[in-house]
Amino acid sequence: ATYQVGVSLSDRIAAIVPVAGSFEVGFQQNPSLALPVMDVHGFFDHQVPANSSLSQDGWYYVVNSEIFRGWGKSNRCSGAGTVHWPTALDGVQDLYCVSEGDNCEAPMVRCGWSGSHSYFSDPSSNGELVWGFLSQFSRSSSGRVKRALAMKREFLASLLTRPGAATDLRQMNPVGVHYGDPKVGCLADEDELVLGKDGTVCSPRRVSIEDGADDQPVCSVGGVTASVNGCPQDSPRRLGSKAWPICLKSDILGSASAGPFGCFLVCGPCRDASNPSGCSESAHEDCPSGSLCQPGWLRSVTQGICLYPIASSASEDSLRRVAIKISASEESLLPKISAVV
Repeated sequence: ATYQVGVSLSDRIAAIVPVAGSFEVGFQQNPSLALPVMDVHGFFDHQVPANSSLSQDGWYYVVNSEIFRGWGKSNRCSGAGTVHWPTALDGVQDLYCVSEGDNCEAPMVRCGWSGSHSYFSDPSSNGELVWGFLSQFSRSSSGRVKRALAMKREFLASLLTRPGAATDLRQMNPVGVHYGDPKVGCLADEDELVLGKDGTVCSPRRVSIEDGADDQPVCSVGGVTASVNGCPQDSPRRLGSKAWPICLKSDILGSASAGPFGCFLVCGPCRDASNPSGCSESAHEDCPSGSLCQPGWLRSVTQGICLYPIASSASEDSLRRVAIKISASEESLLPKISAVV
């Protein structure tokens, strides 16, 4: 939506900052006037991925490099150079930004951080990052973009952040049911998936209904409410839990041998008035014992999925099983994160 606002109102606004956004394939447009843009994406965003087209739930989006290629024409860039764009929050959750294009009338900036499909870090930090960019620009009566000196930092007080563990995270779940803790062991029909730094889970392996053969378990992909979708219903959830299974594309969430689809437990509410950064205590309680409800992995920002904490002895490689591939022009600038094969 933010990109579309920039296109539709490029003669009226001075800059945009899309966070975890893109165009759907077939709907990409460029602004009629030069317009500063800062794109902010989490390394582990598979709902609206930055550097691949197919999303976790089957939608196709325009990759960021293609958006910037078209945007660069509107911004009258003369080349494709890349240079560090410093912010006041560099290094916070691995945040790093680069400016793309040479001699542009208006800057095009891409920022990456160690998050998923979410605003950057927490509401206060996200506001600081966004306003830190927007506040530098204005549009003159002639239509040209002007960049002012960076304004003094003025932001709201920090809001609530993601809650810590409310349960004993050392408690193990019983073996023999689905959606358990990989530290105990996954069933033969499950994949062990590590979802960024948010956690890990045993995900029942599935194929899509369209691709399934007679001897393969299938599932119906996506959804926003509980349904009979082919995912196993057994899990170590407490009696009365409102968590429900969803089928998602999983071969982009773990090793290359995973999936191609898998099932996860959906929980919520998340990011409501009582906790704008994380999930509610009731959402955590609906998850299996020892796991927490983690937002940012579903299209709905008010829902999360149940994940177990990653073992403290896990190697750095295991923490980075889920990732995006950064473009060659950024390899020397952004943290190198690649999928485990």
